[in-house]
Amino acid sequence: MEGANFYKFNNNYFVQGHIYNAWAPTTGMLFNGDPTGRVLFTYQSPDFVHWTEAPAFSFARHGYRSGAPGAVEEAHTASGAWNRGNVLVSPYLQWHGSKEIDSRWMDVGLLVSNDGIHFREPVPDFQLISRGEKGTWEGGSLWGVSFVNVGDKTFIYYSGLDGGGSTAIGRGDIGLATLERDRFGYLSLKDARETGQLMTSGLELGEKAKIFANADGVDTNVSIRFGLLDERYQPIRGYTLKDCIPLVTSGLRQAVTWKRGGVIQGLAGKRVYLQAEFQGSGGKSPRLFAIYLESIR
Repeated sequence: MEGANFYKFNNNYFVQGHIYNAWAPTTGMLFNGDPTGRVLFTYQSPDFVHWTEAPAFSFARHGYRSGAPGAVEEAHTASGAWNRGNVLVSPYLQWHGSKEIDSRWMDVGLLVSNDGIHFREPVPDFQLISRGEKGTWEGGSLWGVSFVNVGDKTFIYYSGLDGGGSTAIGRGDIGLATLERDRFGYLSLKDARETGQLMTSGLELGEKAKIFANADGVDTNVSIRFGLLDERYQPIRGYTLKDCIPLVTSGLRQAVTWKRGGVIQGLAGKRVYLQAEFQGSGGKSPRLFAIYLESIR
């Protein structure tokens, strides 16, 4: 296994990398037994000492088909998994294969995972960072990636090489890409003339909690409301959509409030669901990038 990526998630340790049939003919294959190019495998451990003997098949490229290693579209090494509490955000390298060695190169794709083992692309084959023009410092292939939030920006550090070929031999440098903080993608209305809703998976909020939204494109006519549902998906009194003060100001961390205030309490030990309602106007739709839950002690 090449390109080891270590991370901790949900009190377990993981190591992930790619493997393929040319190196490990008994494991580098698809579920039906056909030989494969590079796919991502993951081992896990509860204590960083004892590890699973059998790796989990974590990810293969969208629409992947069996083919000669190196000559097809493959999932090269994963790197820089970012633990965001309930989700892992991880880059991976999109290997663009070819029978001609000098025609092989890589871009950076984006994966997410909710269990640390199984990964998926929010948008198949989406390129988080694309290689530069041929002959530039990043024109050969892109490699390792790491994230860090600094102020109101998300910094994405990556390495690039100017050489081509399967090993991307050449001069290497470090590049920096920036985003507005945590704005990797967003949810919005498909039709801004209609109202849309979402519901999260179950949550335990503890004694007291606050909710903040990373949103854009809202105003007095284009808004987002939030509400809480109980285990039977029924609105919780005081925290319904109707009780919510509409979110009409864009920002990276806008407080969600209801008529009774912004502190959620009285729900300790209960499993609840957060819902959001999107209201568009004039062809405009609100955009929701992230929701933050903050416990209050």
